[in-house]
Amino acid sequence: MYKLLLGFALILTMPLTTVAAENAHPWKGHAGATEWFTKNLELNAEQQAKVAAILEQQMQKTKQLHDESRDQIQQLLTAEQRTKMDALRKEHKEKYANKKDKAGSE
Repeated sequence: MYKLLLGFALILTMPLTTVAAENAHPWKGHAGATEWFTKNLELNAEQQAKVAAILEQQMQKTKQLHDESRDQIQQLLTAEQRTKMDALRKEHKEKYANKKDKAGSE
């Protein structure tokens, strides 16, 4: 059970933020999604603006939920576990930054 909780905590605390989400999907963020909708559904300017606003709001809500979940999980952990979690998050961020740098140089 302990390992399951820790695994769940890791999943929720990994940077599932805007940057990760943007690069994980071929749309490359809400701007790319708006472009996709515009091209495939022939949106007019008013529709484009509304779609962009909806996607921006979704992105902000997702980030807020992620941050709240991370904070709640951090409160459950011991000092030792928080230290370990911080190290794992740092390692993950560095790994992601390296992938992003490689993708940008291609």
